Amino acid sequence: APQKLAVDSDGVPVAWILQVASVSSAENADQLRQRLLSVDQKAYVKRVKRGNKSLYRVYIGPKFERAALESIQPRIDAEFGVKSMIARYVP
Repeated sequence: APQKLAVDSDGVPVAWILQVASVSSAENADQLRQRLLSVDQKAYVKRVKRGNKSLYRVYIGPKFERAALESIQPRIDAEFGVKSMIARYVP
């Protein structure tokens, strides 16, 4: 059975993402996103600024159940040669 939807102190639903990688090239990020999409993972890229440089983070999710990401994390890490991490999704 699905878990009860958790909400934070502001009443906002708690959701989770799996950060698959952080790369310096938008092209590499998009290629990874396409590979994830090809194995039926809903993935997206978000650009973040670090000083005067841009990084591109590739994520799977968001999911309301952290366990859903925990169950796929080992397979994603092995298949894509990454060390992913689960983080709270903040829109």
